[in-house]
Amino acid sequence: MSKNLPTIKDRILYFAEKEEVSKQEFFRKTDLKYSNFTGKSKESDLNSQSVAKILLTYRELNPMWLLVGEGEMKKNSGQNVRIEGQNKNLNNINGSSNVTISQNDISEIIEIQREMNNIIKTTQSQLSESQQQVSSLIEILKNK
Repeated sequence: MSKNLPTIKDRILYFAEKEEVSKQEFFRKTDLKYSNFTGKSKESDLNSQSVAKILLTYRELNPMWLLVGEGEMKKNSGQNVRIEGQNKNLNNINGSSNVTISQNDISEIIEIQREMNNIIKTTQSQLSESQQQVSSLIEILKNK
């Protein structure tokens, strides 16, 4: 992190600034008072309910960064996959929308991957054989 943000309140203000959210809007959405983030009040701790409200309102905010200042400010947009329900569907791949993949879909994908691997092996073998033939032809031409 390029900026020294020693407290949760410092990180909250930094987040609001970087998100280009007006302070009024940020504090309205989180039911917090700006006065708690200025002067002597800025030195006081933030209660867990306030932290929870911020994290629920701004789900992209990385809790580890907010609490201790470690990691990136925003959650990694990588895929977070959970298995839910009795139908064993994979749900909630983080991103702009949710995706559901069934166990059957996964099995089909694995089978397709195996077939692709076999095709690649066959192609590599054929390419190697062709390369040997080309090398042999080059040797024959050199000897003429």
